[in-house]
Amino acid sequence: MSDGTVFGTLCAFSSTPDLSLDDAAVTTLRCSAVVVGMLLEASHIDRRAAVVVRSRIDRVLDSGGPRMHFQPIVAVPGGEILGYEALARFPDDRAPDIWFAEAWDVGRGVALEMSAVAAAMRDFPVLDCEGFLTVNLAATSCGEEQVLELLSSGPVDRLVVEITEHSAIDNAAALVAHLAPFRELGGRLAIDDVGIGFSGLTQLVELAPDVIKLDRSLVAGLPDDSPRAALVAAMVAYSGSVGSWLLAEGVEDERTALALQDLGVRFAQGYHFGRPQPTAAGAS
Repeated sequence: MSDGTVFGTLCAFSSTPDLSLDDAAVTTLRCSAVVVGMLLEASHIDRRAAVVVRSRIDRVLDSGGPRMHFQPIVAVPGGEILGYEALARFPDDRAPDIWFAEAWDVGRGVALEMSAVAAAMRDFPVLDCEGFLTVNLAATSCGEEQVLELLSSGPVDRLVVEITEHSAIDNAAALVAHLAPFRELGGRLAIDDVGIGFSGLTQLVELAPDVIKLDRSLVAGLPDDSPRAALVAAMVAYSGSVGSWLLAEGVEDERTALALQDLGVRFAQGYHFGRPQPTAAGAS
């Protein structure tokens, strides 16, 4: 290995002697051993790193899941709180996206998402909100029976399942079928990142979401950007024609909120209306 330790021996055997072999053959064998050693060491390091990641995630799972923060979703205009989006927070400074990506890499993705949803459903009543709760799930998780059972154990008619940003939806028809029982009970489906990422127009039509979330990249700079305004206006018209809510993410200031209001967007979230905060139960 690179630190000088011996992993094993690379040997070449023959049933009969070959007197034509010389120092060049030995060199070839030695070079092959170096390459094999590099590959074995990389695999060993990967396995060791995976063990560390699994251990870190398992500690979070054993402690009851990530801490949940809740960001208000409000009516435009007026700012009346209609519900909250539950957002996971972890015991270090790394972004939640990194934690979930690592969890999926080591086979803990569904478990970590379920723990976040369960924690959100547990803490939500403390907010004393009569509105809805939005929870984030990958499209893959929505096909798991235990995930659907968890969703059905709560106030289904107040739950919104938001397909996590940058989560590829390989089979929109399968996702719709998996969530059909949940939606028949009054649950709602939200699609994030509309305008970027995997949320293409074809998927928007195929999934027929109850909530369409405009990505913050479309919302930022909206008051001074007529092309963005034209696109948002088109999404207002589309969502109205199919009966979906159009929700703008990343609203950071009053000017943007007023621009959205003028364009007909009626639902929004962002720092202008409130930052994600833990409940009293979640903070304790």
